Amino acid sequence: MAEKLWRAQFPETTRWRLEAPLTVTPGEPPPNARLITRLMEVGLYDEAIGELKYAERELGASPLLTASEAYAWNRKGELRTAITLMKHAYPQFMAAGGETLPVEMRRVMFPMAYWDLIQKYAVGRGLDPHLMAALITQESTFQADVKSGANAWGLMQILPSTGRIYAPKVGVRPWRVSKLTNPDVNIRIGMAYFADLVKKYDGVMGALVAYNAGGSRYRKWVAEYPGADRDEFIDNIPFFETQNYLKRILGTADDFRALYPRTYPRGR
Repeated sequence: MAEKLWRAQFPETTRWRLEAPLTVTPGEPPPNARLITRLMEVGLYDEAIGELKYAERELGASPLLTASEAYAWNRKGELRTAITLMKHAYPQFMAAGGETLPVEMRRVMFPMAYWDLIQKYAVGRGLDPHLMAALITQESTFQADVKSGANAWGLMQILPSTGRIYAPKVGVRPWRVSKLTNPDVNIRIGMAYFADLVKKYDGVMGALVAYNAGGSRYRKWVAEYPGADRDEFIDNIPFFETQNYLKRILGTADDFRALYPRTYPRGR
């Protein structure tokens, strides 16, 4: 009954389809459920988040409250926070790739962000846009202004030295490193760079390894395991970080394909 009542409080765009195969129990709806609903409806997401946090203090944390907060952050455009919260709400389902989660939740975990830019520059380079969206998810979780401790910038985590080389090649003039926080510039440079890695390192797998661990390591590892298929090659990589990086990107690309099917070529 509590689940039915909770569903009744939320419009179709903000509640989650909890029928099957989920086994989570949302618990009692918070006393401010109607207010949360109204705030969501009119786009007052900061206020809705505040009310959801109040509900958590009153009732204790629950997956549904956390998922609702993730949705609000998603609608605000704070994708990194939204993704983190949704994965925190249902970590047990992520272990299986998230297939058992309702589509609404999976779309918060795997948002179609910057899709026009990704599609434009990926397809133009013969790359699979779903794979490139997965790469961006892994590199930056769609945070355009992020800067890593290794001085990699923006959505595709481009080093300033790489940006300086590729900027004139893709028509970015004048060059300034701060331009790497511009989504269009970052994706344009990143796709050109990745496409060159694909050509240099025998395809997508080699490009991904080179992007994460460097081209020399890819050459070394592929020489050590000649003839290995994709999964065997990944499992033989001695760096767990790179293994995990590859598995996450390839799995996330499958999630993007399932959620946002397209007929674009899969690339090289």
